[in-house]
Amino acid sequence: MIDLSRSHSRYSARQYLQWLPNEIDGDGESWFRIANAAQHLGYEREELQEFLRLCMLRLLDSGAVPVLFAAEGPLTWVEQINYGSTNEERAAAIVAEWVAKGSPRPEWDDLWFVTRRVLETSRR
Repeated sequence: MIDLSRSHSRYSARQYLQWLPNEIDGDGESWFRIANAAQHLGYEREELQEFLRLCMLRLLDSGAVPVLFAAEGPLTWVEQINYGSTNEERAAAIVAEWVAKGSPRPEWDDLWFVTRRVLETSRR
């Protein structure tokens, strides 16, 4: 169990988790912003991974789907279906993928999270 009372100058980890899904039915939420927020909260190593897993679960349980920007076609996003079939599996797989890459600094075009409605209607 990690300490969710940790805080950054503007928010605590608990508040961040609460607010996290606010953008998924609009512009979306990005791995870039999530990983940076977790690091600003002071999480490292196993605690960082656990906080990121909790963030993924919060998004997925709120109706988000993992997506990448579409390289072609009329829609903005392409759903990433390679992470498992349950939200627990997906959350663990997303974090494990990042760790397997050496936990690199996230890039803006890494994984994003949007609702299915946004996935199916957002056009370039």
